[in-house]
Amino acid sequence: MMKMRFVLALVFSAFVSVLSAAAEKAPTAVDLLFKAKHLDTVKKGDALNYQFSRKTLNKKNALDDFEDDIVIDITNETPEKSKNVKLKVFTGDRARNPFETPGMTGNPILIWYLDRCVSTFNQFAGGSTAYLKGKFRTALGDHAKVEETKFEFEGKSVDGYKVKIVPFINDPAKNRMRGYEASEFEFLVSELVPGYFYGMTANYHSRGKGTRNLLEKINLKSVGETK
Repeated sequence: MMKMRFVLALVFSAFVSVLSAAAEKAPTAVDLLFKAKHLDTVKKGDALNYQFSRKTLNKKNALDDFEDDIVIDITNETPEKSKNVKLKVFTGDRARNPFETPGMTGNPILIWYLDRCVSTFNQFAGGSTAYLKGKFRTALGDHAKVEETKFEFEGKSVDGYKVKIVPFINDPAKNRMRGYEASEFEFLVSELVPGYFYGMTANYHSRGKGTRNLLEKINLKSVGETK
């Protein structure tokens, strides 16, 4: 009887260890990017100020490199804690029409970034927009690399996660992508950062003849007040 109790105790202990390990398992890219409530960390009247930069990494076929601002105004808040937001992309001659969306829990900078990634990759490598979006979706769902990381925000070290995808590296059609199949896309996120997203990077690189290598970044500069 004592031996049986000992065996049962060992089995129970092992079962608890398995459950604990599962509970401590790192979140997936889908958890971080699409299930998290990014805007819980901001309130009505806040403005998330991001800096966008575009830089051509090789001299040939250089684009018009630039830096500009992207601002997300939190214009209202519901009792359920969802937010009404206004997305303002770029300034001056590059400015887009502001886009307002009610009832948001996710940060719209994510969808804007992903749409731009698909559009830019399409310009460089070709392919239908629907197909490219599907490959991004599959990469984020099944092939993303997620790791814990630290970064500096407002002079402080912040704990967060880095999500990285290379959506086209094993694509059946990669031989028709002009060498851009190794392009990489990264996200830096943290619950300790207002709006959740600290940085995003798109690195379009190719060794193909006549191609251009481009680096685009978005980084959170500051949090201010809506104007």
